[in-house]
Amino acid sequence: MSTGWPVLKNGACDQVLAVDLGTGRRLWSRQVSTGLTGQQGTGMLAVSGSVAVVVTSGGVAGFSARTGAPRWTLASPPGCADQTVAAQGISGVTLTACEQPGYDVTGFDAATGRQGWRTRVAEPTQDFNFAILSADPVVIDDLIPGTRQSEHVRTFGSGGRQESSILVSGISAPGGQVALDTNDYPGFGMEIAIADGLLVGVTQPVDDKSDLVAFRLSDGQRQRLVPMPDQVVSLQPDGGQLLVVDWSQPVASLETVAVPTGTVHAVGFIPQGVSTFSDAGVYPVGGRYVVVNKKGASPTPPVAAVSG
Repeated sequence: MSTGWPVLKNGACDQVLAVDLGTGRRLWSRQVSTGLTGQQGTGMLAVSGSVAVVVTSGGVAGFSARTGAPRWTLASPPGCADQTVAAQGISGVTLTACEQPGYDVTGFDAATGRQGWRTRVAEPTQDFNFAILSADPVVIDDLIPGTRQSEHVRTFGSGGRQESSILVSGISAPGGQVALDTNDYPGFGMEIAIADGLLVGVTQPVDDKSDLVAFRLSDGQRQRLVPMPDQVVSLQPDGGQLLVVDWSQPVASLETVAVPTGTVHAVGFIPQGVSTFSDAGVYPVGGRYVVVNKKGASPTPPVAAVSG
């Protein structure tokens, strides 16, 4: 039996539905209480085993992924509102904005909704952006924009203790300054991956070329710099390696990078006509790579599989 995959309906943040991936049949649909509207689907929903975890106006709630039946609720603290959620295995994490500057990071059991810990991260202003990079281990990215912009990646260990804070904008490193490119490219997401106890990111492009740089999550120490042949726009885990998508000419290229050694292996190219590229995502699936075009306007297919 194919498992259901709950998703937020495009353009609205108060409807959740599940679809059988084998048949395309809708399994269930449910309206949830929320004050969010528009295109804010990213980070509003996570799936952990048989539970769909959804951000609501009162906190986060767990539903059966198969039937939509309510499982549990975890309320936001007074004067606070949960903003985004992620899950990995049974580990769940949510980010909560409150009235005072800063935010809360909360770890919980995604199967039961039981809170494990809550840690406060103080900020000098309420004008900041945050995102969950990983639920296990818990890794958070937060950005304070402006003329004195700063961006940190923070890791949290047992009991919510903050283990490291990695400054990814203007990092002082041997041989010069290293700044990670954390732009959210349409269809691809952020250019940061968590793998093998490392934060791996992409440097700002110079002469249409990027580098990969790795830092230890435990203490934030830089490990290596890996030169890439072109400008990198996508970086994501692919088993025991990382899948990299480059802006090459005239078509996009795929490479893999071995996490322990930084060795780069050329996989191949995405053929012309398969991808709009500026508005597409590439995902590893069963030894192939699935290209999803967000618009999928003719003659470009909405979905296509390519082999390495």
